[in-house]
Amino acid sequence: DKTKVKKDTDSSLSEKLRILEEELDLEQKDKSLPARISGLEENIVMRIAKLEGRALEQTDVDAPTKSLADRLSGLEKALDTKPPSSVLFQRIKSLESYIKRIKARIINVEKFVCERASVGSPKSSSLPVRLS
Repeated sequence: DKTKVKKDTDSSLSEKLRILEEELDLEQKDKSLPARISGLEENIVMRIAKLEGRALEQTDVDAPTKSLADRLSGLEKALDTKPPSSVLFQRIKSLESYIKRIKARIINVEKFVCERASVGSPKSSSLPVRLS
């Protein structure tokens, strides 16, 4: 029966979308199948753009002409990281995690430097003067 086959295909597509949405922490259950797919695509593009903004302080000007995989490769190269796998989602999550860890390290260094400067270091000049 063609109706049963179509229903099975729709439910498997719906299930795949549900898994992807869960993975990306998206809530779009009330939308149509095409709208949900578009939402996933937009989410992926936005996440990559955010990564570019955090890592490079700008988005890639050639982004519209590059594939998502190429954009991720560019980020991985700029950050000197190796992709954990060829799976797009895992690469995005890995870069997000990496940037979060690097940001935490920078904050820790910043706190250390500022604490030393405020307590007074053995150096005679202030931190801004020493850094200039």
